Formats: sequence, C-alpha cells, structure tokens
Amino acid sequence: MYRIQCSEIWGGIKNLNTEVSTASVRASVYAQSAKGEKGGDFYYFSVCGADRVTRIVIGDVTGHGEEVSAFSQWVYEIMKAQMSQVKSCGILKKLNERIQNECFASLATLAIVCFYVQDKKLYISYAGHPPVLIGRKKDADWNPLLLGATPDVANLPIGVTRDVQYVDREIALETGDRLFFYTDGLIEARNQQGEAFGMDRLLASVRKIGMGDSAKVKEQVLCDLDAFASLLKLRDDFTLISAEVIA
Repeated sequence: MYRIQCSEIWGGIKNLNTEVSTASVRASVYAQSAKGEKGGDFYYFSVCGADRVTRIVIGDVTGHGEEVSAFSQWVYEIMKAQMSQVKSCGILKKLNERIQNECFASLATLAIVCFYVQDKKLYISYAGHPPVLIGRKKDADWNPLLLGATPDVANLPIGVTRDVQYVDREIALETGDRLFFYTDGLIEARNQQGEAFGMDRLLASVRKIGMGDSAKVKEQVLCDLDAFASLLKLRDDFTLISAEVIA
C-alpha cells in the first residue's frame, strides 16, 4: 500500500489496480480504459502540508488523448494551489473558468470530497457527476450522498456554461465510515441484452460486503460487474475508488 505524503498529489489517468492511504483515509483504486492505457477518466488524492486535509477527486472528460491530459493537468495545478482548503467548490469554479477561457471542446464531470481530520467532517462538491455512495458504520448500510435541492445552483458539468454556481455540503463522519466513488462508465456498462448495470445493482453489490474493508468492496463490485457484462468487453472507461475513514 502506498502512503501518500504531506504536500503530495497522487493520481492521474492511467490504468491501475492498487491501494493507497493517508493519515485519515485508506482507499483501493481501480481504473480501466476502453482504449489503451489512458482513457477519459482521472483520479487524484492530495494531502496538505500539515497532514490534516485529504482530498479525493474523480472525474470523466468527454474525450481521450491530449484533451484529457490537458484537463487532468489543470485539475492537478488547481488542487495544488488549494491543497489546504477544505471546501472544493472553488476548485470547480476555477476549472470551469479555465475550460471556458481555453475554448475547450470537451465537457467534464467531477466529484470532489475533502476530509478534514480536525472537525471530522466531509466537504463534498459535484459538477454533473454521479453521487458518491456513503456507508455508515453505525447503520451498516450504503446510500447515495446527495447535495439536496438548491434553487440557484445547478452543479452542471464543467464547460457547459460560464455562469454556474457550485456548492459544498458538509457532513460529519466517524471512523469506520466508507465512501465509494465511480465514473458513469460503471453504472452505464451494458450486458448482451442491452441492460445497464445501474445504481440498484451497484448498491446491491456494495451492500453484500457491508462494512468490509475497502479492497473487498472494490473486488466485490468488480466481480459483480464482470459477471454482468464482462470487464474485457466494456466499451467505456470506468474508474472506482473504495475508501474508509481510519482517523
């Protein structure tokens, strides 16, 4: 397991299957591209210099190659500049401004969470991305983590329009709580009958393991997805991150 150090950003766009940790989070990561070693998905972890703020970012760019590399580099640069800040809506705002200023042709969805060990809170923001799943140790159950209705905030994908407001939701976490991140290539994977894997199957999959460790949750989802649609035959990229609060 790789221990992410203080003031470090770890991740990228390459295929991988590995485990990582910070002072407050332990995670198991899997990324698979449908078109070679680098696809349209990206994933990053960052740890602030004081080892108190862990940020996890997962995203999907509508494209491959140079566009994805450029966008993931922008994510890296903006994360580095805001490494010690707990709120993430500013990252989304800056990314949206950058993509508009560069006349970028593609769109991107992101989910960003930041765990601040001092107050044991999770700060979460979305830009058109499927909701993160949360597993509560006290309830031994998993559910989608939604932001709730906000009349003036759309949380649209990055690049749709310049005038988008993004928000953070704060929730308290406890040691042993779990999080599950994924890109839409997972829930949109289709079997030979044309059925999508979908949210219901994903929830059923993580609930089989319950509060098992992050690697077991990841492996269960991959096993169920492979049985449903065959990992080798998937036509879209997908990335998943199974994480556990350990602080």
